Amino acid sequence: MPPARRLATKWPRALVGALAAIFAARAALAQTESIRLDYRADEGCPSAAWFFTQVEERTARVRLASGNERGRTFVITLVRGKSGTTGKLAIQEAQRQTVAREVTGEQCRDVAAALALATALAIDPLAALAPAGDSGSGASGSEPAGDPAEAKSDAARAAPPVAPPNALPDPTAPKDRARGEDGRPAPWTWGTGAGVVLAHGPAPSLSVGGSAFVERETHDAATMVSALRVSALAMQAPEHAVGTASASFRFFFLRPEVCSVRLRIGAAFAAVPCVALDLGLVSASGSNIDTPLGDERFWAAALALGRLRYAISRALFLQGEVSLAFPLTRHSFYFREPDTLIHTVPLVVTMGGAGVGISF
Repeated sequence: MPPARRLATKWPRALVGALAAIFAARAALAQTESIRLDYRADEGCPSAAWFFTQVEERTARVRLASGNERGRTFVITLVRGKSGTTGKLAIQEAQRQTVAREVTGEQCRDVAAALALATALAIDPLAALAPAGDSGSGASGSEPAGDPAEAKSDAARAAPPVAPPNALPDPTAPKDRARGEDGRPAPWTWGTGAGVVLAHGPAPSLSVGGSAFVERETHDAATMVSALRVSALAMQAPEHAVGTASASFRFFFLRPEVCSVRLRIGAAFAAVPCVALDLGLVSASGSNIDTPLGDERFWAAALALGRLRYAISRALFLQGEVSLAFPLTRHSFYFREPDTLIHTVPLVVTMGGAGVGISF
């Protein structure tokens, strides 16, 4: 009988131990943060898998979000240049974004390791300063000797503070950084705006007018088409004198555009190459002649266009553009009786403009 009593005593202890282990595991799981990783790196830099492994080896309180699970998005950007590598860490939550850290260095691997540390500290303030098992002075650094508490305190003082995820966004941040409610890049946004346009070539003298546009653009850097736009343009040239007579020209046309990949220039500027087609009417009229007449002709031209945009805020932007137009309808205009040439449209027309727009 005594052995039976000893067995009965061990069972409650084992049950209590198992329950304690279950509760400890569930508590640890509750403290784990699920995140999304948006990793953008130039060729020759470490992969996204390597980067996340560096984060995991510094803290156990992180995992990748799955499916439609919500969580903060950590955007890592690594850009290699002639003088070294520049890395940026931005933290996005709902409609807010905070630029938490920017690092420069000669080696892309070193910069990526520094951003992995910043990411781990943003998730877990007690994260290890070096990957688990890293005892050397490699790219990620090593755990300083001495009291761990003092080491982490020194590191916290040395490193720039990581801004909280609910901080207000940078007002100069380009609108390309807009996010959807699930933290992923918003695939498309609408935009509209207006401006002034100039053209040299359709008429004998410089034509001046205005334009208005509506566009649909994507924020996905992986797509080859960044925007679709339709503009309405109206221009007029001042009266052109030929002898004692004069002629005036007016233009009205629509311009559908397709724009390719947006080329980022710094934090707020972007260059956008586009192709377009002008379709509309050119109206010409004469004056100071015996029988003044008017004429309207169809106008068509193919354009190669370059646009420079400056983001004032997440919604408001300025733009300037230049283009070369190749007329598909090259008209010649005359005064009759006797026939006197007024103007012939050249092979290439130059155009430009500037304006302001808003995205929503």
